[in-house]
Amino acid sequence: MTETHDPIMNTYPPQAATFVRGQGTLLYDGDGNRYLDFLSGLAVASL
Repeated sequence: MTETHDPIMNTYPPQAATFVRGQGTLLYDGDGNRYLDFLSGLAVASL
């Protein structure tokens, strides 16, 4: 799969992580590395 990335501002380079599963706020890549999902509640409207 080929992806293109043409940002207006080059603040952060795109990360080369492919997530294969998630559990709660944790994401896991194919190598078993664990990542914390900081965007899990970004667009949530809590009432």
